[in-house]
Parts: sequence; structure tokens; C-alpha cells
Amino acid sequence: MLKAEVMAAYHQNMRMIGVSLVGCLYFLVGLHCYAFFGFMLGPLKRRLGEEFTLLWIGIGLALLYNVWYNHFLAMLVKPGSPADLKNVEQLRQEQKQRKNRKEVD
Repeated sequence: MLKAEVMAAYHQNMRMIGVSLVGCLYFLVGLHCYAFFGFMLGPLKRRLGEEFTLLWIGIGLALLYNVWYNHFLAMLVKPGSPADLKNVEQLRQEQKQRKNRKEVD
């Protein structure tokens, strides 16, 4: 019984550590964005001009969105395993073998 309690406490602590690390990651990314938009846009606009500055802002925002979206999605999606792949392949074969499947000539 003691081992189950220790394992439950371990898993709870790991969840809290994971949440705090994700919070730190988002804080650092937010701090980076603040530094870029707060301090770098002025010199960038003076050196490159307004058109190229807007282009760099667009590229930066697209990359930022991509990083946040993919990281958040990776946190939510359950990791797969080879057993999952076997199940998917078995379902695909069953669908392929159905009698009422339309045949392509």
C-alpha cells in the first residue's frame, strides 16, 4: 500500500513540475516577444525601412504562432505506439475487405 501512495505522490509532483516548466517556457517566449517588439522594432525600422520591418514582423509572428501552436498541440495529443499503428492497419484492412465497398475501374 505504501508503494502505491509513493507512486501517486511521485506522479502528482511530476505533473506540477511539468506545469511549472511549461509556464516558464511561455514566460520566456513572452519575454522574448516583449524584447523584440519593445526594443528591436525602432532600430530595425530605421535601418531597413517600414516595408522590410513589416515583413520581419509578419515572419516573426508566423514563427511565434507556429511554435506556440505546435507545442500546445504536442502537450495535448496522446503519444502513439506501435500497437496503435497495428490497430489502425487492421481497421484499414477491414474497411478494404468490405463487400459494399465501391470498386474503382
